[in-house]
Amino acid sequence: MNLPMQKASKVYLERNVQNSLITNPGNSAKRSLWAQRRKVMENSGKIYSPLGVKMKSSDSLFEHSLEIFGFLLKLTGLFRFGNRLAKNIRVNEFDLYFDNLPKKFDGYKILQLTDLHIDKFQGLDEIIIDTVKDISADLCVMTGDFRASDDGPYEQIMAPMSRVVRAIKASDGIYAVLGNHDDHQLGLSLENRLGVQLLANEQAVIERGSQRLLIAGADDVNRFYTTDAEQVLETPEDEFAIALVHSPEMAEQASNGGISLYLCGHTHGGQVCLPGGKPLVTHLCRNKELASGSWNVGKMVGYTSSGAGVSGPPVRFFSRGEVTLIHLRKGSPK
Repeated sequence: MNLPMQKASKVYLERNVQNSLITNPGNSAKRSLWAQRRKVMENSGKIYSPLGVKMKSSDSLFEHSLEIFGFLLKLTGLFRFGNRLAKNIRVNEFDLYFDNLPKKFDGYKILQLTDLHIDKFQGLDEIIIDTVKDISADLCVMTGDFRASDDGPYEQIMAPMSRVVRAIKASDGIYAVLGNHDDHQLGLSLENRLGVQLLANEQAVIERGSQRLLIAGADDVNRFYTTDAEQVLETPEDEFAIALVHSPEMAEQASNGGISLYLCGHTHGGQVCLPGGKPLVTHLCRNKELASGSWNVGKMVGYTSSGAGVSGPPVRFFSRGEVTLIHLRKGSPK
């Protein structure tokens, strides 16, 4: 496996059976079982969500509505304006405070990229690279939706993703979970060819001496939900655990499982919003109130990034694209 170089850290996979088995991520029988089951779900023509199973074709009306919306934007001249806004990606940098953060991780910097949809329009990779090139982080996390289409080929994203990965400076490497637009082969290619560490309902640990962060990466739950996604969010009480999930739809389960920080995307912050940033569409089956920005569920802090890319018409209105740079701070929450 082509893993990124790790500095001052050790990375393990931890199975949730009393944390008794520790191996390298991706080298377990559990990973093989995940890939087989994911393939069956991808080929089923169904959507598996926490609320149940439905046929994927039921979304065709919405997709047709998007086509009409894009056509109307071009008729009114708003398309070019919205497309310029979609290309105006910012670095959203802020601090988050935690009483239970291990002292050696005070000031730890996490760069989050999500919903790149990197083949949506030409030059998007260069915009993202220009946005991240001057950032030095400890850890980079990618929370899904790497390609524009939600099925079909993925090879077209490998070259632009390779350029983005090379531009990222993160001493503890890059970790990723998949979104509802990503199939299992895409995820394995990101791992094996680009050195991005995939977490498919798996946990990893980053150490600083005797102290550590636990990273719990759930597979997409918006379209490919299984109970494994809930199990991976169950963590020991004495751990500071960060959840990577494509959408905020597992927030309650993560909070109950002992997660301290939940990072996600999926909603694009609404992408096309009302003035003030209120989303018209969230694409969430639940937790729609968590569609954008910072939030809390129980003692857990969450952040839903608006993402760097777009889906549907390549426009944004009242919702700016972003990459997120989070500074973990030890202390009382503010």
